[in-house]
Amino acid sequence: MNFPIKQFEGSLPQKTVMKGEVYWRTGSVKEIYKDERGHYIASVLGQDLYQVKLTMEGQIVKHHSCSCPHKRKYVCHHIVAALYEIENGFVEERKKPVKSYNSSRKTWHQLKGLLTSLFPFSF
Repeated sequence: MNFPIKQFEGSLPQKTVMKGEVYWRTGSVKEIYKDERGHYIASVLGQDLYQVKLTMEGQIVKHHSCSCPHKRKYVCHHIVAALYEIENGFVEERKKPVKSYNSSRKTWHQLKGLLTSLFPFSF
């Protein structure tokens, strides 16, 4: 599915756009950069850390993918969060990622489970 980045909100399902905007506004896009080939690579935190890849020609999104389990016909909310980041100019250009996500970090669900086991009446 190709769509103009300046009009992605009107080109995609409203529910997906709304959820993606919440992810973007709450800082779930942990890293985003444009590589030497012009591809956008983003790390977006959901229940896990997902990798989003976007290819654009001019202002048109030509290819998109996400490593999340939501294999939909359209784009997922992780891709939408990355699109908001790109649209708002929060992208740097570089050849390689500078930082990497520590995969040993706990997700919110893992932390909540741990806290619930330690303090069963708090949550």
